[in-house]
Amino acid sequence: MQRKNTPLIVWLFTLTFLVILMVIVGGVTRLTDSGLSMVEWKPLLGIIPPLSEKDWMEVFEKYKLYPQFQNVNFHMTLKEFKSIFFWEYLHRFLGRFIAIIFLLPYFFLNSKKKIPTSYKKPLLFAFLLGGIQAIVGWWMVKSGLIDNPRVSHYRLMIHLLIALSILSIFIWILTDALGLSFKKTVFSARKHLILFLHLLLLQIIYGAFMAGTRAGYLFNTFPKMGPSWIPDGLWAQSNLFLNFINNPVMIHFIHRILAFIILFYTFFLWFKGKKNSSLFLILFLLVVFQILLGIKVVILSVPISIAAIHQLTGVLIWSLTISLIKQNKKAS
Repeated sequence: MQRKNTPLIVWLFTLTFLVILMVIVGGVTRLTDSGLSMVEWKPLLGIIPPLSEKDWMEVFEKYKLYPQFQNVNFHMTLKEFKSIFFWEYLHRFLGRFIAIIFLLPYFFLNSKKKIPTSYKKPLLFAFLLGGIQAIVGWWMVKSGLIDNPRVSHYRLMIHLLIALSILSIFIWILTDALGLSFKKTVFSARKHLILFLHLLLLQIIYGAFMAGTRAGYLFNTFPKMGPSWIPDGLWAQSNLFLNFINNPVMIHFIHRILAFIILFYTFFLWFKGKKNSSLFLILFLLVVFQILLGIKVVILSVPISIAAIHQLTGVLIWSLTISLIKQNKKAS
């Protein structure tokens, strides 16, 4: 690493870390049903939390006007409300904080000519995606403020994919800034890594559907789903397409199947690419760990701590795959 690039690399590491943290806090927000606790969106003034008991009561009274309180949390006390408000507030605060951590160093580093020209457009695009992400986040929350106190799993999926897109840009540029590349090119891994990335993308989409439809609570057994390998209700919806994206039983079933397809493919990548990079072994071990976590999550009825680690591991697998694709491109 050249010394002149150190400020840029530290900044990129910080942004990458913050985006990963943002995704994990978002997952905890979903797991704790905290996402509907803030019923207003104030892009600027929203950074100021309730500061007095009067402020808290006003926010709580507004929450009481919406379906989540009226249909689900009607027994909730102010103290309990504060606990769910915390996670949604932290999630929104992190979004604003990331914007500041992006903009101020960007202008400073750019003025010092520390940002290569090839990095500027993708970085600014990532910032634009961050603005879109904030709008999509509120669009997602609004879906749970009307009749059904649950956010749309489609909007949740879009929200997550935008976050991963932002993360991918930072990982790609950071990999380049660090000068990482394969030591050897014995195995041309690029086409396999891109296919693997598409498998990961599909699995992440179904992970979002799992969270949005609460499909993870349906079957607390492994390897069977309940008493059967093929669970009842797999074809519950008559519309074939909607059955694959709306039916929680089918969503859970596909999420399990995809996990083992990804496991076998990761083993292949490690076996073929181990001479190219030791990171293939780390990728394989992360996938093994991820599957074990997933099994634990369903058996224990989605405990928040393990489910959050499960999401973190998924993000790390995605990030490492993006980095490997970039490293393979540099080596070729």
